[in-house]
Amino acid sequence: MATSRSADVNKTCRASAAIYSGRADPVWEVSASEAAALEEIWDQLSPSGRELPTPPALGYRGASLDCQPHEQWLAYGGVVTHVTGRAKEHRIDEQRRFERALLNTAPRGLLPLGLF
Repeated sequence: MATSRSADVNKTCRASAAIYSGRADPVWEVSASEAAALEEIWDQLSPSGRELPTPPALGYRGASLDCQPHEQWLAYGGVVTHVTGRAKEHRIDEQRRFERALLNTAPRGLLPLGLF
């Protein structure tokens, strides 16, 4: 029997961390199982009217997960925003579980130590 997430096996996801100014930010592949774990965290978060806080001009400015064909999560400062098509939904993540879990999917050595 198929589940609502059965199509996730073929989902292609890439993550990135906005950390650099003037050079390309690191980007990495996220496995289907890692993406599913991130979606489970998302499902546990409470809806929020708050949007992502404004990040500083320099330094760490958040992390994103882009899954094909048209799905994106943006995480920064205790808020996670899920974008599908034109719809946006914000959820509160005071412990920053989603953001930390997303950054932890990066291959060892790709992100600077002490980033978060």
